[in-house]
Amino acid sequence: MTEKHVKPGFIKVIIGVLFASIAILSAVGFNSFENAKNTAEIEKLIKESVICAQTLSQLPEPFLSNNKGNVPGEIKQKMFDKITAKYDEIYSTGSDLQKRRIESLKADVLGQEKDHFRSLGGGIDKIENLVVMLDGDQATAEADISTYAKLREADGKEYKPSSTAHYKFSFINEDGRWKITKEEFEVVPGSI
Repeated sequence: MTEKHVKPGFIKVIIGVLFASIAILSAVGFNSFENAKNTAEIEKLIKESVICAQTLSQLPEPFLSNNKGNVPGEIKQKMFDKITAKYDEIYSTGSDLQKRRIESLKADVLGQEKDHFRSLGGGIDKIENLVVMLDGDQATAEADISTYAKLREADGKEYKPSSTAHYKFSFINEDGRWKITKEEFEVVPGSI
């Protein structure tokens, strides 16, 4: 029997191909992991944004229980500070969208005292058809989101209006954290 000798150059090529394959598979796996992580963060941010729109204007007790009572200025200011701090986490810092969202919720706080109603919270019933598209430090997403609010009118009656809307979001990664730069929604006909 004769022995066959493998040439040293051939072994180097095989080892090189093996290492290149491992590097490619590692990069693909890392990208898949990063994409999944970013998609999960964006989905969480969407939920947080929609829920905050329903809940951040809810007054603390005893003002929540008393529709007709005045809300002291320091309580309103605490509410405004809470809204601003939360929306600093959710929306792109200093953006027009962030400013509009903050002003809208501040108006909700003031409107409860003026119109003698109370926001009792709300939330999300379901999210369907969520699609997230990642592009480096930017992303977009669309989803059909069913929400509800809880309200108590001046007469003491409580209501739970609900609707479904098709949302469109744009995001930017600011300092390692995803934030919303654009948010639009259109109520699905017949869902109210």
